[in-house]
Amino acid sequence: MTDLYQSGTRNLSFRVEMLDGFVSKGELETESFSISMDSTAEIKFSASLTVADNPNMDWQKNRIKITMIDSGAEYVLGTFLPQYVSRQYTSNRGLLSVEAYDLSILVQMDCITSRLSIAQGEKYMDIIQELLVSAGVQNVDAVASDAVFLTARDDWDIGTPKIQIVNQLLQEIGYAEMTTDSYGTVVLTPYQEPSPENIKQQYDDGTASVLLPEVSSTNNAYEIPNIFLGIVSNPDLDSAFTYQYVNEDPASKTSTIYTGCNKVMVLEVDNIASQADLETYVRKIAYEQMQGEETVEIQTAISQHGVRDVIALSTQAVSGIFEEISWQIDSSSLTMSHTLKRTITL
Repeated sequence: MTDLYQSGTRNLSFRVEMLDGFVSKGELETESFSISMDSTAEIKFSASLTVADNPNMDWQKNRIKITMIDSGAEYVLGTFLPQYVSRQYTSNRGLLSVEAYDLSILVQMDCITSRLSIAQGEKYMDIIQELLVSAGVQNVDAVASDAVFLTARDDWDIGTPKIQIVNQLLQEIGYAEMTTDSYGTVVLTPYQEPSPENIKQQYDDGTASVLLPEVSSTNNAYEIPNIFLGIVSNPDLDSAFTYQYVNEDPASKTSTIYTGCNKVMVLEVDNIASQADLETYVRKIAYEQMQGEETVEIQTAISQHGVRDVIALSTQAVSGIFEEISWQIDSSSLTMSHTLKRTITL
C-alpha cells in the first residue's frame, strides 16, 4: 500500500495475525479493516475487518493483532477479540465480516456470581487485580497505589459485570478508567488533566500529517456551577469526608466573584479511599464542568495513538493543547481521523 501525503510518498503495509493468547498462529488474508477509539465508551477500542476464512482461526477464543509496517519499522495498532462474525459474498468469493473489541471485553463479559465481600483494610489495587485475573486478563500494567478500603464492602449484586466494579474502584482512588495498550495489556493509571507536560503527539502546519482541521465550539456559561461540594456519607465511616472547591477567579466569567451568584453542584459519593482522593475527584469534576468546549476534527497519516492522548496542534485554523476523545483508522483510504477537544475558561 502507498500513502500519498503533502511531503511525498511513504510505503505502508499491514499484517493481521491470528493469536492463541499472545502467540502468533499465522496471518489472516485481509481485504480491509478499520480501527476506532471512543474514550467515552466502556470498551475503548474496536475493529471491523473483512477477511478470508482460515481453518486455523478459532473465532471463539483466538485474538487478532493488527500491525503497520512503515519503511521496515513495525507499529502494533491493536489487539482484539472477535465478537461477531458473519459471512458475506463479493464477486462469488466468500468473506467474513468481523467485529472485534479490545481485551477489556473480557472484563465486561465476565460477571460476579456471588456477593463480592471486601474486608476493611484490604488494598484497592489487590482487589482490582484479582477481578482482572479472574476475568481472564493475563497482563496488567498498573501504577502502584497504597490506598486501602476504609470500611468493609459488599456493594455489588450478583451478575454485575466486573468492569463496572473495577472502574468504580479506580474512581475511588483517583485513577482513570481501565483501558488497554495496543498489545492487549490492561493499563491502570492515575487521572491526569491535559497539560503541556503530558503531550503525546504534535501536529503542525507544513507537516505531512495534518490534512484538514475543522473547528466547532460551544458555550455553556449559563449552566456552569462555581461551587463544587463533595460529600462522602457512609454510616460505616468514623466521620464523613467533605471537600469544597470554589471558583473565585475574577477572570472567569462563571466565578462567584464575576457572577455574584453561588451556583452549587453537590457531588455525593458512597465510598472513597481518602480525603486526598475525594479532593482529586471533586477537582476533576470541577475542571470538566467549569469549562466551555472546543472541538476540532483533523485527518492525519496513520500512526499509533492511545486513549485520551494529549495533542499539541498548531495550524492556521487553530492552535493549542487538546485531548483526543476519539479516532479512527481506515486501511482503504490510508487515513486516520481524529476528534480533539479542549476546555475553554468562560
